[in-house]
Amino acid sequence: MSDAIPEGWSVESLDKNIEVLSGFPFKSAHFTDNQSKMGLIRIRDLIKQELKTFYDGDFEDLYVVTKGDILIGMDGDFNIVKWKIKDALLNQRICKIKAIERNGFDSDFLFHSLEIDLQEINASTGATTVKHLSLKDIRGVQRPYPPLPEQQKIAAILSSVDDVIEKTQAQIEKLKDLKIGMMQELLSPREPKAGDQTGAQASKTNGLHHTEFKDSPLGRIPVGWEVKNLNQLITIKHGYAFEGKYFKANKTSYTLLTPGNFNRDGRLYFGQKTKYYDGPIPNEYILKNGDVLVVMTDLTKEMTILGNTIILQSDSIVLHNQRIGKVEPHETCTVTPEFLCFIMNSERVKTHVKDTATGTTVRHTSPTKLLEPLIPVPPLAEQKKIIDVFNSLDSRLTYYEYKLTMKKNIKKALMQDLLTGKVRVKVDAA
Repeated sequence: MSDAIPEGWSVESLDKNIEVLSGFPFKSAHFTDNQSKMGLIRIRDLIKQELKTFYDGDFEDLYVVTKGDILIGMDGDFNIVKWKIKDALLNQRICKIKAIERNGFDSDFLFHSLEIDLQEINASTGATTVKHLSLKDIRGVQRPYPPLPEQQKIAAILSSVDDVIEKTQAQIEKLKDLKIGMMQELLSPREPKAGDQTGAQASKTNGLHHTEFKDSPLGRIPVGWEVKNLNQLITIKHGYAFEGKYFKANKTSYTLLTPGNFNRDGRLYFGQKTKYYDGPIPNEYILKNGDVLVVMTDLTKEMTILGNTIILQSDSIVLHNQRIGKVEPHETCTVTPEFLCFIMNSERVKTHVKDTATGTTVRHTSPTKLLEPLIPVPPLAEQKKIIDVFNSLDSRLTYYEYKLTMKKNIKKALMQDLLTGKVRVKVDAA
């Protein structure tokens, strides 16, 4: 940020211009899944604002968060959000912050300016594992602030961009839900619910435009489909234990594939933490584009990537590292790689992988566990049609994700211009 102060602006510290409330350490003995109780906001709930924990105990009204309150997560990435859903309780390691408007501070402007300030604090924090934010860090923020009318104008502009971003994100979530629903409808029979018929008749896989069905171990499936164990179709080959002394942080000719390259959205990404390799390589552990790969280790408690299956497409030479499984079809395999990828990412198969995982902190699966599920197998021509349906959905998702990235970049540029006074806004006369 430039040292030059725009005309009419003044350098202020947040210390005496905000009210801050730290969350309360609510007792876990009173945590419940009962959604009729008051929701409890945990750091993991901030971004999506989806309450998953509820509180069945006494609490003070002081710790009730209402719509419009500004919340900051004080561990991890220091996420800041404006609360948008129903009232909930402010849990420990989250703080609520409010501008003192009588001092000439606008809460909406404060929200947007803190988005940048917290990024700077995060970048300057030296912790290598989980980073922690203190109230002193927040109160110590000092920057130039415009007069109140200009704050309000800037906040209105940035909030309008946030509205567009939120609507685009909602479109993405809607398409993701549609994809999950279609996978369930086309490929994965559900478990029977209360009131259903008992046994295999209670579940049904519809496929595409079928009118005739037959019984199977998976329930009702279209006539012409088969049911097979995955182990009848494929094997899964373990990766190689490449020697750590040859690992490189800087790019070499070989990219070392790790579980960390698997994104929770079902794709691969190669970011700043990608590992490279500069040592001896067995030829059979050099991957090629089109290989089907599955991740067999997950560091997250929720197992967000365990069992995720992808088809490799990369401009680099990628190595088949340990804890990554490579799918190898039998000669008699009757499924395409694309269909296999979709079926292994279906809810029923992924649930089996999670239910049979081993380990406490780090969660593991194995080729044996991965190959246990039964799957529906349509004819090859219908497999292709099903994949075409999902590819069309994925294309729409990619389009909206691109739009979302563009809108976020626009907001980032506006914030740099407006919050520093590099670009001034015209304030309407009173």
